[in-house]
Amino acid sequence: MRCDGWHGRITLRRRKTSGSSKTNQVTNLVRLIPRPKRGPPLIAAALFAALAVFALFWHLDPQLRGDRNQAATIAMFALAYCYGALALADVVFDRSSGRETQTVVLEKRIHVSGGVKGSSAWYQVKVDPEASPAGANWINVEPDLWGSFHRGDTVCVHLGDGLLAVRWYAVVPCAD
Repeated sequence: MRCDGWHGRITLRRRKTSGSSKTNQVTNLVRLIPRPKRGPPLIAAALFAALAVFALFWHLDPQLRGDRNQAATIAMFALAYCYGALALADVVFDRSSGRETQTVVLEKRIHVSGGVKGSSAWYQVKVDPEASPAGANWINVEPDLWGSFHRGDTVCVHLGDGLLAVRWYAVVPCAD
């Protein structure tokens, strides 16, 4: 999924327990999408947090100052973990009610990419472009949900604003 040249590809599970139309949703796949005109604030926040974590390690461990490989490893892991923690916080602590769009599953597919040494599989459903947050026809869904969706089923695309202004969406069965 692409928005102004930036590629967001973080997935996580979220358990919903309240909300009028969200009551029957047990588990959703959440995918982060950057806002097209605001830039990626999550990356900037992750860089700042990773610098703070790295500075803490630098201050507490004097051996780190002499070993560039160890410093580089800590910097990379600090960035990855800070990004993941901020992405999780963006979705879990999102106070916006968001909006839901009802749409119909037009088709299903499993998109596999990769070569002999490894591959990735994406479970996708095709919906109307107006229902998709990025305007694309194909939306990635969780494998468990993909198995329960069939052609002609009505699904809801829930779009949230995110705590850190990084929009996310989840494709879920509509509440009756």
